[in-house]
Amino acid sequence: MVEIVPINFLLRSAREQRSIIYSFVSYLKIAPVKCQFKALTRRADINRHIETVRKELEHETDERCRLLQEDYLELIDQLGSREAITRRFFLIFEHEPHPGTKRGQEEEDAIASLQTAAHTAANYLRQCGNEVLFHGDEDNSTCEVLYNILCRKGCSEHPFSEKIQDVLAEYMAEGRALNSIPSNEFYSPDSIDFTHGRYICIDGLYYSYLLVPSDGYKAQVPAGWLSLLVNAGDGIDLDIYLSRQPKDRMIRKLGQQLRINRSKIKETSDTNTDFDDLDGAIRSGYFLKNGLTSNEDFY
Repeated sequence: MVEIVPINFLLRSAREQRSIIYSFVSYLKIAPVKCQFKALTRRADINRHIETVRKELEHETDERCRLLQEDYLELIDQLGSREAITRRFFLIFEHEPHPGTKRGQEEEDAIASLQTAAHTAANYLRQCGNEVLFHGDEDNSTCEVLYNILCRKGCSEHPFSEKIQDVLAEYMAEGRALNSIPSNEFYSPDSIDFTHGRYICIDGLYYSYLLVPSDGYKAQVPAGWLSLLVNAGDGIDLDIYLSRQPKDRMIRKLGQQLRINRSKIKETSDTNTDFDDLDGAIRSGYFLKNGLTSNEDFY
């Protein structure tokens, strides 16, 4: 799991946007087969900033500056109730086991390949203008991210450092060894209710999920089309799953489907309503086939 510092894509010029897209495409060509992009959204904590402004206000002697600072505090309070949102962006991929791995070395190989994949992603994303955050303690940072994702209610009331102290105090009170604490103790919710079909309840907070399948949006979209979903508001996360398909198998499947559709269209009159659907399917098939034979990939 790699944390990425975002850029404001929509404020870039058309030439810069095109360069960013091509750099991103070049990364996808060598990226792991399965990738997930996650945007984690939560309400921002503006209390610290408000306290700083109030302390400066106490020492301000100019009456006009005091009026400006009071107006500024009112503005922050209004924005904080509606629009104070923080977002974190992650690229997540899983280990792809290589054939011929020696038994007993699976974990070492997985760690090495994942670290290589993370550094490769960082190099390519820098070409897009993004920065990748590497934390000193990867285990601690991963647990902290999982705590923010799984315990939305708990993380808003207690920071991760407090959660660690609570778990340690609990184990010490029960006289259990501290070096045998499983990692999921630090980020698992206290309760999860799966008994309802339309939502789940985690620690008293209700969650609902909306899945948009790959044929649920337009085949051609403008640059930055996901910004509306990313900026949807507090508590709305966005997850995009990409899975690269084997090119040889896709070309074989496309050729088979094209032959079937061409034989069907010969038997269909051009005045029939099915004719246009078959004609469109054949055009789409050739478009995909041309892309795959031109060194494109199918996701």
